[in-house]
Amino acid sequence: MRYHIVESLKKQRERERFLIPLKRHAPWRVALAHPNTYHVGMSNLGLQAAYRVWNEESDFLCERFFLPTAAQQAAYVQSRTPLRTVESQRPVDGFDVVAFSISFELDYVWLVRMLRMAHLPVYWAERVEGHPLVVVGGPCAWMNPLPMAPYVDVFALGDAELLIPVIDEAIRGYRTRAERLAFLASQPGFYVPAVHGTDPAVLKAKVLRPRFVSSREAIDPPYSCILTPDTEFGNTFLVEIMRGCVHWCRFCWIGYNHSLRFASAERFLEIVRTHAPADATVGILGGSPTDHPEFRTMLRALVEEGRPVTVSSLRIDTLDEELLTLLRRAGKRSVTMAPETGSDELRRVVRKPLTNDDLLRAVEAIARLGFQSVKLYYIIGFPTETWDHLRETVEGLRRLSAIAQRYSPHLVIRPSFNCLIPKPGTPFQYAAMETEDVLTEKINYLKRELNRLPYVHATFMSPLYAYYQAILSLGDASVSDLVEAIEAQDGAWRDVVRRRLADYADLLFRERRAYAFPHEFITVGFRPGFLEEEYRKALAEAPAVVG
Repeated sequence: MRYHIVESLKKQRERERFLIPLKRHAPWRVALAHPNTYHVGMSNLGLQAAYRVWNEESDFLCERFFLPTAAQQAAYVQSRTPLRTVESQRPVDGFDVVAFSISFELDYVWLVRMLRMAHLPVYWAERVEGHPLVVVGGPCAWMNPLPMAPYVDVFALGDAELLIPVIDEAIRGYRTRAERLAFLASQPGFYVPAVHGTDPAVLKAKVLRPRFVSSREAIDPPYSCILTPDTEFGNTFLVEIMRGCVHWCRFCWIGYNHSLRFASAERFLEIVRTHAPADATVGILGGSPTDHPEFRTMLRALVEEGRPVTVSSLRIDTLDEELLTLLRRAGKRSVTMAPETGSDELRRVVRKPLTNDDLLRAVEAIARLGFQSVKLYYIIGFPTETWDHLRETVEGLRRLSAIAQRYSPHLVIRPSFNCLIPKPGTPFQYAAMETEDVLTEKINYLKRELNRLPYVHATFMSPLYAYYQAILSLGDASVSDLVEAIEAQDGAWRDVVRRRLADYADLLFRERRAYAFPHEFITVGFRPGFLEEEYRKALAEAPAVVG
């Protein structure tokens, strides 16, 4: 059975195209993972960016490992085989560093599962000399690391390009775990639970700041270094053209917690021309790509070179006929946008400066130009949201349905409704979530109304799913017991979360003004009270209720 596991990894490797040299040997070795399956993990550009940075170090070799599928996990357990890497099929527990790039809270369960399957102690307190250093980076590392704190030796806060060289310095320069941890705890951009502690009352006295690449630093943007058909993006060469966001929507973590950085059009095109295979689609990523000052220059150059292009979510008020025509020429058949709500009034509350007229103009142009799909992201449960706001959303989608009928019978409008999840480090971290009864009533209303509209195919997030994410977003180290309970159920979270929901009622359903958040010891430098002031401003945008 172990033979079949190794052969499966070899076959996976044979299906990959490496766009950088594949290293075979180095004094120090890193096993790098996104804590999910290969299909999900290889869709994550952060993983590929860290992989490239580590392998550019002459004395470090980085290999990848992933969460096996359910059937594969049974084979690992039955044969007592530890997790192995894709590149060399070597056991993960023999590497010097085991690193995870995490950008989604629900993957914390798989972090625990993968440590167990690697035959490593799950808790940092149980690791001894000879065990790899377990490092976590990615947005979740500095959004709120405490739910993962019992398991992780080191959290890297910020951009991999700046932090990986410091980790390498710790491995090269110090021999013992204690020395390496002490060194990293002394460096900017690192949180070490064994040194700093995990008690929010103690951590409150500390201030740790993430480290970000600035626009002045000559560091390349993240881009793909491995292509594989076995992933969401298939044969797509991904490049991140911007980090951060120029708009500070009050519910969105990116704008408030990452410095703004643009890749130059010149360097972007040089990277594509040098590294992207001729038959690959170019995927342009960023918090809001069409806000990049040179976006049209980049897109026009790729179109003129005959390269197919795909782009992440587009800003509605930046779309015009010229840009949409370029996207069609680049092979785009669908457009993704985020109106968030159908109410101009509520958009002022959430600080999303666009209007229903902007959306109607954009979709009308999209329909005329022959696009086949429009995906629209909405959120329900915003502070001050009323039933009138939901009715405006329905009316807006009714008008979009009429546009599809008039201009393009092949156009499908795909609204996706998520529940508000109060994210750490945003003004809406103070907002109370609505109860399951209220959210379910709103979802049922939207389903009834939207099911009547031709060309509209809506999907909805379960409120319970939102609560699960919010607990892991806002909780402290004590919520790790929820993570472990779900891991023990093979990731079947629904019954566990419902059974434990009352334990987290105060965390979820109570407004959190003047609340001491467990993650506040990590700061990007806002003055005290700034986020709460922004929350108060949001509430003040809502009209007063008379009578």
